Amino acid sequence: MGWERELTEEEAKAEQERIEEINAACEAAANEPEPEPDPAREGIDWVRTARGDLAHPLQHRCFESAIKFWNQADELASTRLPTRPGPIHFRIPNTAPSWPER
Repeated sequence: MGWERELTEEEAKAEQERIEEINAACEAAANEPEPEPDPAREGIDWVRTARGDLAHPLQHRCFESAIKFWNQADELASTRLPTRPGPIHFRIPNTAPSWPER
């Protein structure tokens, strides 16, 4: 790794070439379109959401449950409390890629 000693000129050149190869491979992969999922694995490895995004079935169920819970908590807070409390923070949103618009 070069942490314990200085690299020789040949080693430094080989390391630089290796880094350039990795960067070129990453650039090429970034320009590739997203691969389409295997249709035979739908519902097992992936599901398509209402917005057309792909998600893992378990992640999607957790996300949908979190949204339902959030909406129920908002409804209860607005009907049972004289003043609306501050925002309710959950750990559940960590399973979601983004929150939908309300």
